[in-house]
Amino acid sequence: DLAAARKKSQAAMTEEQKIELDVFQLRFQLEDYLKGDYNPALNFGYFLERYLKILNKKKKEFAAEIQIHETLLSHLISNRREPNESIIIRLELHSNKVIPAIYWYKLAEKGKEYHIRTDNSLREKESPFVTHRLQLTY
Repeated sequence: DLAAARKKSQAAMTEEQKIELDVFQLRFQLEDYLKGDYNPALNFGYFLERYLKILNKKKKEFAAEIQIHETLLSHLISNRREPNESIIIRLELHSNKVIPAIYWYKLAEKGKEYHIRTDNSLREKESPFVTHRLQLTY
């Protein structure tokens, strides 16, 4: 009975209502992910692409709505570029603050934090530039 009632109420929803629910669901998924461990598959680009799919927007259309170049949007989705503050704020405004800017920011930083914590090759590369290291025991 519950499944039938749910199916009936979903059928009565408008497309706008379905999008609204899906955006809220994305927000809650983002909240849960930000509380948990880093997963390389769940990066900024992944969530941005999910947002576009929920809205049923093509990259060109969405890029125009937030007034960025379509190439930049593609780079953000593929994680070849990091979002700046302007883009993060525009994403918040586009969602009418359903997905706060701080969530987009923390999402981008979560990936950066993981990279800094785990990239030993970067440590090796930067090591020659540090002289007279502190001699501490801890």
